[in-house]
Amino acid sequence: MTTNFTKTLTCLLALISLSACELMTGETTETIALKEAAIADAHKAPEKVKLNYARCYALINFEKEQCHQMLGANLEKRSYASAWEYIHPFDEQLEREGLAATLRSFGKNCAGLENDPQLESLSNATYLVKC
Repeated sequence: MTTNFTKTLTCLLALISLSACELMTGETTETIALKEAAIADAHKAPEKVKLNYARCYALINFEKEQCHQMLGANLEKRSYASAWEYIHPFDEQLEREGLAATLRSFGKNCAGLENDPQLESLSNATYLVKC
């Protein structure tokens, strides 16, 4: 009887610990899995798709969403997605990879972006990008 009680208590504590982690980060294992799948799918997209997504980057949020929807309608993975936990990371990753692809098309060495480009000058629409 003590062994069963100990096993039950151990399982309960493990479940509580996992639930607490999800509450602290706000991400469930399903959310994390969707995000990782979205990033992996975006990484596999053709270079032309990435370059098209780069055009959405500097738009204001409403226009950016329209741009993503228009481009995503032609992509099987994106068009069938219904969870925002997949859609947002997919779009963001394609934008980032599109910006890196744009730099490569101008002869710059850029395997990927360290972080999102920062607007350096609004009047010149200049962005600071670190690869």
